Amino acid sequence: MSGKAKNPVEPRFDNPEADLESYLVLQRERSARGESKTQNEWIEHYAQDDEWDFPSSAQYYQIFKQIQEENDAELLEALREDWNQWTVASTRIAYEANSLDATVMHNYDSGNQSNQNVKVPDYQGVYFNQIPDQQEAEDFLQALFDTEDGFEDIAEVLEYVSGKPMDKLKLWTLSQDGRSLNSERSVFLYYGGDGFLVGCYYHPDGYGFSRGVRER
Repeated sequence: MSGKAKNPVEPRFDNPEADLESYLVLQRERSARGESKTQNEWIEHYAQDDEWDFPSSAQYYQIFKQIQEENDAELLEALREDWNQWTVASTRIAYEANSLDATVMHNYDSGNQSNQNVKVPDYQGVYFNQIPDQQEAEDFLQALFDTEDGFEDIAEVLEYVSGKPMDKLKLWTLSQDGRSLNSERSVFLYYGGDGFLVGCYYHPDGYGFSRGVRER
């Protein structure tokens, strides 16, 4: 692993008072003067930044909940502008070749990397309201966003920040066939068509925007 070691951020959502202890601040402007970079390039960028970290999907989820709680319309609009293209997170998923098993790695390749093992179903652009087994999806989403929130609560947060209803929220993971090839994938958030996508199947060489995160 490379990069500077920093104090780990452990989002906690079951206790409002605990939430305040790990309150996160997201940059109001895009990092690197608005450049689009690959996940690996962002890792290198933030390794040289003493103030801001490369946010994981878990940290983005905590930011989403803060925006909802505080009704931060300015930051919400800024993120939605980013999603008209792509936002890349520091989370990477390592898929097993011959099963649904995978490892969700937050803050990938940094001194703060944390891993969670979970089964990741084969979702080829499945809308949230059409997911056949919500418990299976909930287990994956809880690992992806590092939360104890249930499926419906997670969907509600995503509906709020994206401005899209549940039938326009889409979850996309690496296909079972694709897992036998290059099995590591980055996590992206973006608008596609008329929906909002949580993409977990993009190669780490894919480009996206980023905004730095830090604890208050």
